[in-house]
Amino acid sequence: MRRFLFLMALVISVQSFAQSTMPHESGEIIVQISNPELIQEVVNDLSTIEGQETGLEVIKELSKPMQVWHLKFNPDAIDEVVMLRTLKQHDLITIAQFNHFVQKRETIPNDPSFAQQWHHMNNADNDIDSELAWDVTTGGTTAFGDEIVVCVIEGGNLNHPDLVDNKWVNELEIPNNGIDDDDNGYVDDYEGWNVQSNDDNFAANNGHGTNVFGMIG
Repeated sequence: MRRFLFLMALVISVQSFAQSTMPHESGEIIVQISNPELIQEVVNDLSTIEGQETGLEVIKELSKPMQVWHLKFNPDAIDEVVMLRTLKQHDLITIAQFNHFVQKRETIPNDPSFAQQWHHMNNADNDIDSELAWDVTTGGTTAFGDEIVVCVIEGGNLNHPDLVDNKWVNELEIPNNGIDDDDNGYVDDYEGWNVQSNDDNFAANNGHGTNVFGMIG
């Protein structure tokens, strides 16, 4: 048990040090508390650490529903890493981090033809504001780690250079071996299933579907 406690303390120390190397407002910490009515109790408990006056005080409540508070302390009196680590270890604190500087994220594709794709950001009421969504995420997997797959019921060219690397394939199926490897009732459905030709072959075309694939992708 002692070894476990030592390792936990080591992890907390490393995390605190990593935070201290990221740009942040000196002497400011953001915390989430289990009981917001007891925030002053936390401040009182940590008014001194290892015999040093911390100057810890509340600046303001940042989010009532999330029970998040903005605190400040005197970084000249107490080491920042020690302050953060001690807050993390307090029974009432669930999360603590330095008040990091926010950097604006602007995700604009390097596609040389992007300016011609008016539907992404045309400042009209019916545009889809893709660039705002890309600032948050560019897809890949869900929060549970599952691959995100989109189905478009329209013909198109999935071998287009902008799409081919992201084309879905059935990884449970071995292509062209004449066996239903995943036992789903379809033989060699490696690239899906064409119900007209009864195979996984799709005639590629560069029509409207390809544009739709690109918009979604």
